Amino acid sequence: MDQSAVNPHYLEHVIDVGRSRDVEASEDIYSGNGTKLLAKGARIDERVKDQLLQHKLSKPLEDCMSVSSGVDAAQFMATAEALLDQSLLLRSVFRTGHDKALAALRQVQLSPQLQSLLTVYAEHRPRKLEHTVGVALLNAGMTQHVQGTPDALRTALLAGLCHDIGELYIAPAYLERGARLPPNEWKHIAAHPVIAFRVLHKMPGLGDEVCAAVVHHHERLDGFGYPRGLSGKAIPLSGQVLAAAELLSGLNESGPGAPRRADVAMKLIPGEFHQSMIDLVATVSRDCNDLDAALASLPTLDETVRRAEHIGDRMEKLARLVDSLDTELKGASQAVKDVAAQSVQRYERIRRAFSSTGLDTGAPRSLLVQLVQMEGELLHLEVTLILREIGWRLRELEREVRLRVQTAAPQEAPLVERLLAPLVITRDVAPAQPLAAAAA
Repeated sequence: MDQSAVNPHYLEHVIDVGRSRDVEASEDIYSGNGTKLLAKGARIDERVKDQLLQHKLSKPLEDCMSVSSGVDAAQFMATAEALLDQSLLLRSVFRTGHDKALAALRQVQLSPQLQSLLTVYAEHRPRKLEHTVGVALLNAGMTQHVQGTPDALRTALLAGLCHDIGELYIAPAYLERGARLPPNEWKHIAAHPVIAFRVLHKMPGLGDEVCAAVVHHHERLDGFGYPRGLSGKAIPLSGQVLAAAELLSGLNESGPGAPRRADVAMKLIPGEFHQSMIDLVATVSRDCNDLDAALASLPTLDETVRRAEHIGDRMEKLARLVDSLDTELKGASQAVKDVAAQSVQRYERIRRAFSSTGLDTGAPRSLLVQLVQMEGELLHLEVTLILREIGWRLRELEREVRLRVQTAAPQEAPLVERLLAPLVITRDVAPAQPLAAAAA
């Protein structure tokens, strides 16, 4: 991202914020060739939009604008206290209490540039302030579990507050919940940690460790994250913890039963998350004792069976594809073969997770009905959580294969599309016969 050019999506968000508060140039704004575009104190609104977009600037726009009544430590504190009151999961992550985290949050000092940036982020979509403060708190709580120094706590809070600011520079349509994006559109989402790093790394008051956590927060230890597909020790501990914190936050925001769902999500693929984070989430899940909340959102048994059949069908298609890869990719480039090898490893981990349910026998309907009749709602819940997570991981696998091939060897993307065509999801679950017929 060329920071001398004004990003149109970011500027649109800035102008939107300016409709409810003053957004001004904090200093004279010059073009790259020295032409003065705006004087200090000039409003940044729709009237200057074209002027800013038509020129490269001598300094990034983020560094020379201010937003009145911007978010600050007091607002973060009020939001944090409300979230802690509402969320048992959030309180439980702090094994020794959350007083230190709140004290550190109260002392957070934002540079004028960072305050303006976070204000625009907090207002660009509903509940973004709650999201970013929630991630900051979870990140602080989980960081205390592995590295409890004051500096580590401050880094965790700032990284949590800043982790998703890259979204401001992406077309809003790509960020709509539930959007199914082709690789050429998904790559913009996958770039948001890198965009955030480029915006943040020169801002005063942050530092290398905060920026490192932000740029790595979608990487996974097994190498199947993004944006760079790093693995193991190449991912700093701060990035590993923030990755777990954001996952936990997303589940906590999505409905009841979050601790149990988080426990399943973090254990499903061995080697994906730091073991201390997995252990912490397992403890939190036990402590929260959220069984009633989880059972309240339990689907019908018929819906669970349909999901199991659907996933079983897709796993069979994947198995056939894996068996044919040596032949299909005989003339492919090494880059495509490397992507295939990584993806097969990921598939094997997902397959083992599916096998753990016992539903890979070829007759999931009758087996699941019998098991639930014997074991009851707890087994139904466990299977449901695993199936939901596997369904997501299969979609993630297909998406990453397409993106990685398009990045490494775009000329071979048609070959990969042909191979993946039988796996394309047309609906989440397929129609099924009534359960009574299977139980008979």
